[in-house]
Amino acid sequence: SNDQDNDFVIFRLGDTYLMRAEANLRLGKTADAIKDVNIVRARAGATPITTLTLDGMLAERGWEMAWEYTRRQDLIRFGQFNKAWQFKTASPEFRKLFPIPATQLSLNPNLKQNPGY
Repeated sequence: SNDQDNDFVIFRLGDTYLMRAEANLRLGKTADAIKDVNIVRARAGATPITTLTLDGMLAERGWEMAWEYTRRQDLIRFGQFNKAWQFKTASPEFRKLFPIPATQLSLNPNLKQNPGY
């Protein structure tokens, strides 16, 4: 059978706390965001924080979610993806989207390639 029943998603509790912290931070509820970040930091044995900015939130996600393949989405969401950093030159804006594979374009004439590809 080709029907493999493996189509489920797993979210880590730490990621859930950080998602809520980011949402609260963006809504101006910094105290609530700090509480959630400190829950994650306590589990990791890190010292609590008393202030939090968007740059700090991105850093917290980077430390907690290392090796979990969320960094690209995080960098796009925080407006940092196209910037240059060590070992990476600045990239054009269109790189935020992936190209649509040619096989899919040929199968569906209603699809249009993402700009830049």
